[in-house]
Amino acid sequence: MATWRLDPATTHLNHGSFGATPSEVLDHQSALRAEMEHNPVDFMMRQYQPLLEASRSAVASFVGADADGLVFVPNATYGVNSVLRSLEPQLPPGADILITNHTYNACRNAAAETARRIGGQLVVADIPFPIDDPQVVVEGVYAAVTPATKVVVLDHVTSATALILPVREIIAALDPQLLVVVDGAHAPGMIDVDIRALGAAFYTANCHKWMCAPKGAAFLWVADEFRDTIGAVAVSHGYNDGWPSSASRFHAQFDWTGTDDPTARLSVPTALAVLGTHLPGGWPAIQASNHALVHQGRELL
Repeated sequence: MATWRLDPATTHLNHGSFGATPSEVLDHQSALRAEMEHNPVDFMMRQYQPLLEASRSAVASFVGADADGLVFVPNATYGVNSVLRSLEPQLPPGADILITNHTYNACRNAAAETARRIGGQLVVADIPFPIDDPQVVVEGVYAAVTPATKVVVLDHVTSATALILPVREIIAALDPQLLVVVDGAHAPGMIDVDIRALGAAFYTANCHKWMCAPKGAAFLWVADEFRDTIGAVAVSHGYNDGWPSSASRFHAQFDWTGTDDPTARLSVPTALAVLGTHLPGGWPAIQASNHALVHQGRELL
């Protein structure tokens, strides 16, 4: 069973904001960091890419994505910004961006800034809370689409209200020409995620929340038809294929955005393995247990 370094004098109820990482995973990260500092050039130039590819494959398998379309980012906010900034020159002037009144504030700000830059409007779909039927969400988003709408930003699990939005059903109801960006910050590890089944063009999420990886590990998945036009917010060597160890230019633009400590993203496979043995039933048992605890907490309140 995983052990933690949380302060025993504090009752930790807010795991969602910043997550927590088991001691075994932190020990693995420390060992990676020690290896990196022992010979930084060898680690970055020779060891880094194979370790990154192993981590990429592990995450892709966990969330139902193809590794070719998955890259690592520092956090989901960075992922949303990378998509929106990349889309700006591709969107027609005056295009609208649609969000909901449950959208995470950082992503709301990113969408508002992109709308401002292209001379469009930020349109907000009003979704009531609480809701009795997921179809209310589908209809609320669909009703807010305007002729100028080109991009829709959806939370998979809302931050402040903890709603699991029916993302797949929303996307199925929308015009296929609309570009849907899913902010899945809270989803992987909390619920079962199958990205390819959702039908979204873009999906980004954190690994430090319910996957319990170290902070600084997150991912962005991009559908095949958009990989040639999506790049990282930080333009670096991969922009002109200057990071040849990556499998593609799309990967290269995110695999190396400048020197940083890569050990968080390299530790994700260990986090998945450690949490996978935390309960006898593995990840499905963890998700069921967490769901039951939420219901117990609700009854107490």
